[in-house]
Amino acid sequence: MSDVNSVTKCIDNTSGSFPKFSVSEIRDGIANHEYNKSACTDSLQSEHIKYADSRLFYIVCMIFNAMFSQGYLPPNLMETIIIPIIKNKKGLVMDKDNYRPVTSYECGIDDN
Repeated sequence: MSDVNSVTKCIDNTSGSFPKFSVSEIRDGIANHEYNKSACTDSLQSEHIKYADSRLFYIVCMIFNAMFSQGYLPPNLMETIIIPIIKNKKGLVMDKDNYRPVTSYECGIDDN
């Protein structure tokens, strides 16, 4: 448990002006995430995180806070898969305006 305490001290550091994530925010975000979705570019599904050890919340919190404090996002977190979804099934399937893009990315799903 001493590892968790040292991680918590690192997370609770209030110096700097960037927004800080808390462990409870990470835990709530994972709990409220939609499941049964397709895997992203890293082949991980939401269920991998949902059923991981609870220490993962502390690690993810540290990573998010480090990314914000350093102003850096790893390139693999910015990779996306764009899936065209047809708007009107009775419309022209060859018309590009009859599709809306749905972006699957590492942190979730974003309807554009």
